[in-house]
Amino acid sequence: MRTRLATVLIVAVFLLGGCRAPSEPVAPGPSAATAGRLEGSSHGLPPAASAPSPTSPPLTSLRFPITAIAGSTLLLPLGRESGLFARYGLDVDIITMAGSSLAVQSMLAGDLPLSAVSSAAVVEADLAGAQIDIIAGVVNRANNMVMAVPEVATMADFRGRRVGVPRLGDSNDFFIRYALRQAGLEPDRDLQILQIGLNSEMLTAMQNGAIEGGAMSSPTTIRARRLGYRQVLDLGAMGIPYQHTTVNVLRSYLQAQPDVVRRFLQAYIETIYLFKADKAFTKKVLADFAKTDDEEVLEETWELYAEQYLERVPYPTLEGLQSVLNESLHPEAKTARPEQFVNTALLDELKAAGFFDELRARYGD
Repeated sequence: MRTRLATVLIVAVFLLGGCRAPSEPVAPGPSAATAGRLEGSSHGLPPAASAPSPTSPPLTSLRFPITAIAGSTLLLPLGRESGLFARYGLDVDIITMAGSSLAVQSMLAGDLPLSAVSSAAVVEADLAGAQIDIIAGVVNRANNMVMAVPEVATMADFRGRRVGVPRLGDSNDFFIRYALRQAGLEPDRDLQILQIGLNSEMLTAMQNGAIEGGAMSSPTTIRARRLGYRQVLDLGAMGIPYQHTTVNVLRSYLQAQPDVVRRFLQAYIETIYLFKADKAFTKKVLADFAKTDDEEVLEETWELYAEQYLERVPYPTLEGLQSVLNESLHPEAKTARPEQFVNTALLDELKAAGFFDELRARYGD
């Protein structure tokens, strides 16, 4: 429960566990304990092509951003292709954006009510007075690797060079600056940090000689290795307490449409369990999403996110949010507390209703 109107970033906040806004005709959502239990497969999911019957109430339409090709963003197409979003009464339109900061800007402009992006973008927006609530922590640790040209063997070797990030202020930017300072370098003084765009565009920039390195996540890291680039640092192995991907919601939308936000959160969390439980289907959706049939890419991405990164009970980490605040240059960051950015009321409600117990019973741990 937040103490101020500072909220930025992605996806839904759950403050009101109750009523649906009367103005929107949404399909009644399944109960916390029984939603999503369907016939036809070992894990209780419908076939991917399953659709609501013609007599079902109309689905609630949501536009939702994807800001990178990664295991965490795969949850959106996986939830859609498995039929989980539809079974919770949602029609999710996935749109591509170049970075978490841009997604947050679209939320503030009223174009998007929800997102699942880097917490750094949300925190910066909230510090500036935005009203976006973090309602879940999907990835609660660093999951990036620093890749570089062969001449760069350590982070200290970036002195006088150029490092790329998809977008300034995003999680990649945070990780690069953190690691550089650990190596005794001061970003923007001892080297340049350049905004490049998507991870794939950053890899192209390395090939063209525009930058000498950058922070990337799987599967881009696999392609970088094949091109002869060196892995300088695994940021995840450093044990950095960091709140990476969060689900966020505009506070005004949460207040107006609490039932929609609740149902989105249920579908999104159940998709996390499906991700691990049905490896073959997850890799199939990933192959289409990433437009690749490369088995190494598919296998490594699934393994990293299923076994290490995705949170089964996705509470945000306050220690990780404090790391984000520590790196912020906003003057309000020094006195801000991690708790003011978080609202776990909906997660608390689902936990009390036995939702997570039901998912574990159906999918396994």
